[in-house]
Amino acid sequence: MRILKAAGFWKRARREYYNIKVRCYNLAFPNLPASFSGKKILFIADLHYPGREGFHEKVLEMVKSLDFDYCFLGGDYAWGDGEFPVWVCRFMNSLLREIKSKTTVIHSILGNHDSLFISEHLGNAGACMLINSSAEIESEAGEKISVAGLGDHHKLRNDDWDAMMSSLNHDTKFRILLCHNPNYYLRAQQTNFSLMLAGHTHAGQFCLPSGIPVFTNCRAPRRYARGQWKYKNLSGITTAGVGSSRLTARLNCPGEISIITLLKDKMGNG
Repeated sequence: MRILKAAGFWKRARREYYNIKVRCYNLAFPNLPASFSGKKILFIADLHYPGREGFHEKVLEMVKSLDFDYCFLGGDYAWGDGEFPVWVCRFMNSLLREIKSKTTVIHSILGNHDSLFISEHLGNAGACMLINSSAEIESEAGEKISVAGLGDHHKLRNDDWDAMMSSLNHDTKFRILLCHNPNYYLRAQQTNFSLMLAGHTHAGQFCLPSGIPVFTNCRAPRRYARGQWKYKNLSGITTAGVGSSRLTARLNCPGEISIITLLKDKMGNG
């Protein structure tokens, strides 16, 4: 904060906190079952409730206006060190009501600011919690894809890659990994995931005018810390996240709600 104030950017960064964008991604895969082509995923991470006045009400209105087939929640529903879990759960009830009005397929993971209390509440409220486990999504045509979720390896230290992998149906070839941060991109590629969705980094939260983050808060190389990326046959998205933690401010780095459209690549270029 002191650095931003000294540079004269603090007021602007405080205003930019409210600048949330809907970012759309079109991702093509040769191994995507044909009946999933065109399906849209709503991906939300790093909500960090409670924020400043009116912020999360804006998030609810934005979600209400969107169309999607499935919803994946990427963790860090709470702010700071996981304060106010009851407040967080009340907000998530409101968010899940909006989401459930459009889809019954909701898969969620935890972030490093969350607690098992929040996990239990989300599960009871209709979000399928994937903690070192997986689930299948079946299309109207009877085809299936797998979604796996890894536990948090920061605060909760309950990540178990082997348990997650053993839960997968290995007959299902198209796999999506939900991991709170992008550190596991190597393992994801080596174990034949097609798509990895992550958050945690806030895409830097405070960036240079070109959008380059000053600090990414993850071990993965910088190119995997924000936006759309590819590593060999693994496609990935590291969302900028919706909210912010510690400092309710952003600079040259808008918050993000992601809409991901899955496409069948008939040419085999996915």
